[in-house]
Amino acid sequence: MHLVTITHSPELHALRLQARSIARFVEQDAATSVTVICNEPDFHAFRAGFEAEVLPEYGVHRTNLTLAHRSALAHPASWQHGWRSQQLLKMLAARHLPDGVMLVLDSKNHFIRPIGRESYVTDSGLLRVWQAQHRGHMEPYFRASMEAFDLPVEPHIDAWTPTVTPFPLPVEDVRGCLDALLARFGTDFFDRFLHWECRMTEFFLIGAHQIRTHGSLAARFAFGRPNSAILFRDKVEDANRFGAVMFAASQSHSLSFAIHHAALDHLSDEQRGAVASFWMGLGLVPDREDAEQFLRNPYSVAP
Repeated sequence: MHLVTITHSPELHALRLQARSIARFVEQDAATSVTVICNEPDFHAFRAGFEAEVLPEYGVHRTNLTLAHRSALAHPASWQHGWRSQQLLKMLAARHLPDGVMLVLDSKNHFIRPIGRESYVTDSGLLRVWQAQHRGHMEPYFRASMEAFDLPVEPHIDAWTPTVTPFPLPVEDVRGCLDALLARFGTDFFDRFLHWECRMTEFFLIGAHQIRTHGSLAARFAFGRPNSAILFRDKVEDANRFGAVMFAASQSHSLSFAIHHAALDHLSDEQRGAVASFWMGLGLVPDREDAEQFLRNPYSVAP
């Protein structure tokens, strides 16, 4: 598998925890390569911080690591909003990878179980995900992405892949999706996609291309139990939902854990202690003090 993370300087702390988890849990032969793509203008400053703070944490995987700047992948008129450019870079990364499986990560993701190729790929080559519905706030994005491939919204919207990371994808499908979009929208597709008003999103587009190419998502994915536990703000603000996510993370089927940055400022001291204890039990941090550096919101304004 090829591990791919799109990131920038505010997320170096989170990326450091991810790197620790890769070193601790990912089998050496499971990760063919590790690619980190800098999504900000100043690559020199980012690289200095990355090499000082993050690179040493990868252990044996540092020898297979490639650090690249977004300018090596494309030259749009403007990279615009970070969330949009992050999505585009996930697709563009496939152009620079050999065939196989790319496991797309966000900086916040870190592994919590031993990871082999079989963790995300079945014996028959299908990729392990789960089904999700996308009505509600994601529906406009789903509709726009289906429209790009002339596909109906119904019944797909109720039985799709999730849109959270880690997300395994066939490299050739991601390349094929990008090629199809360029053929349909022309060379200005990058600028069109990066515009803040664009409602197409990367994972919905890739899935739509897979249906167009292979007939169904079942040709590429094996649907099972969710294998990623993520604390979003709404989960933190409700004690029962927080407990449910932490319980899920403790189960053997959960391979990764993450805390969304918008949830970090809302963690109670008790919740912070619970997460720190969870990480200590996994050997990812030695103590509560070390854990606290990963529980700070990098986007909060200091008082």
